[in-house]
Amino acid sequence: MSMNVRQNAIGLLTTPNKHSPLAVHNAIIDLRRNPKAGDEHLLRKYLDYPDDMVVSAVLYALIHIYESVPDLKELLLRFADGDDRDNGEMPIQTQAIEGLASYSREDASALSKLLEVASNSDTAEAPRARAWKCIAELFGVPWQREYSDAMIWDPESEKSISIRKEVLSAVEARDGKPLIA
Repeated sequence: MSMNVRQNAIGLLTTPNKHSPLAVHNAIIDLRRNPKAGDEHLLRKYLDYPDDMVVSAVLYALIHIYESVPDLKELLLRFADGDDRDNGEMPIQTQAIEGLASYSREDASALSKLLEVASNSDTAEAPRARAWKCIAELFGVPWQREYSDAMIWDPESEKSISIRKEVLSAVEARDGKPLIA
């Protein structure tokens, strides 16, 4: 059954202009659920697709499903600053931030970008909160659901400021060195 789903997904992805963005998104999900080495070459061209959910799904696949994707970190660094196609909860930027977190334990530039995005008040609320959550996890600060809510719905509240201070204190206490996974 999964081979049939896979073949249908590949067929759809070779003619994306004949299908809706939702159908393309679902094909990417089907492909990543039935992956094979080399799929990443097909998926990479969808990083230029006009729909934010499609691009986000591709980033997720490249981060979590496929191994040794060339220049993935550079792609994540670029998308972590935001993308014109993003809207709503900013799925492209948020996915890039999550991907950078996996590099941040061993790569100073990835951690630096996370801190930059999190500290920038011009960053949209959802990806900014996600960046703070990722940094908290990297430095052993327990994160509660209500923290994300506070940072998204009222980023300048006393609670949000307190959360940021707690996370930055943990970064400082560890001299900018994340916990080992």
